[in-house]
Amino acid sequence: MLRSLPLLVLLALAACDSGGPTDPPGDEATAPLRVFEDQASFGPDAPIVFALEAYGAVGAFDLRARSGFTPFAAGLWLGTDAGGPQASVVWLGEFPYGNYAAVGGLFSLDADTLYTDTEAWPRERGAPTDAQGRPLVYGDRMLWGSFDMATGSDVPEYQSPVAGLRVNMAVFEYDDAPDVQYLRYEITNTSGAALPDVQTGFYSDTDSPAPISDAVGFDAAAGLSYVYNLSRDDTGAYRAPGAAGFAFIQTAAGAGLRAHRIMRKNNYVNPEFGELGVESPVPFLRALDGLSNDGDPMIDPTTGAATRFAFTGDPFAGTGWRDGLGADGRYQGIDIRHLTSVDPVTFAPGQTLVVTVAWVTANAETPAASYGAVRSTLSSVRADPSRWQFPVASR
Repeated sequence: MLRSLPLLVLLALAACDSGGPTDPPGDEATAPLRVFEDQASFGPDAPIVFALEAYGAVGAFDLRARSGFTPFAAGLWLGTDAGGPQASVVWLGEFPYGNYAAVGGLFSLDADTLYTDTEAWPRERGAPTDAQGRPLVYGDRMLWGSFDMATGSDVPEYQSPVAGLRVNMAVFEYDDAPDVQYLRYEITNTSGAALPDVQTGFYSDTDSPAPISDAVGFDAAAGLSYVYNLSRDDTGAYRAPGAAGFAFIQTAAGAGLRAHRIMRKNNYVNPEFGELGVESPVPFLRALDGLSNDGDPMIDPTTGAATRFAFTGDPFAGTGWRDGLGADGRYQGIDIRHLTSVDPVTFAPGQTLVVTVAWVTANAETPAASYGAVRSTLSSVRADPSRWQFPVASR
């Protein structure tokens, strides 16, 4: 579904042929390091939208023009019930779209540029640097920002973010794989005490070019949450034959998958999993645990059994629990969101744990072929961790 976004930060991710983080190449290109407080753009094609605190969707990103599928206000969820319900989220239920606070602005960097005047690079907050202390770029171009937990919101569900955490986020990609974007989160416990049972999740409102006619699937073997569209026009052609999805390729302390939950914009379908009536952090914690807003389990309608994982059927073979089916069994897409979470972990005082998400798109001739390409690409991504598994920057 097309949207009119609030003022957001644009970054076009270009790419290159190298693997792993790249040191600047000497004096081939030189530019002063800029700090973007309001908005920044980087090239005309396939922009990444990365929102600053002033515009609400803090810590979110929005990718355009890859397969026509757009993740709008996608981002990291954190939650814990230790010391009372606390949740830090990027979420479209109510504006502002999250409760992370950007600290020190945003930075957009190119691996082919030697940056000067880098005093603003927040090394003290863990911004990555090379051996000479210069800004280090993952991939070929990178967007980087550092976030604290925002307090003082007037929105009830945002008033208790997870206290004592800092999140550094990098979004990057490579030229030889333009249909993969990496989202790396370094999560640090700055509280001085252990933070037990912290859950992490990734959320996205993913829209296809065919308005309000999307469906979600979950490939349990690949840990892949994907979006597809089976609607056709009057000629029988697919309105949106592409597919897009995300998966954790690195989890905090190696935590296993916890849940893939039904997520709805509108409450007229699955109202217990909709966005209305969320007035505290508690429903966020329940969602991370694979439960409804009221704390009830999801029920697989094909088996009648309770489950933490929704839509695990095969929509292209027409088997199992599938999203987007009307009461008559025919395809009926709606405006979806999707959330995948992992098991809780404990953050020791001062400890930094890394979470990395791969966002993958494909645009083949049919939704089934596009989904197959997404799954194959994800397998290749996991097989080459040198492209996304980097040391944590020293603090």
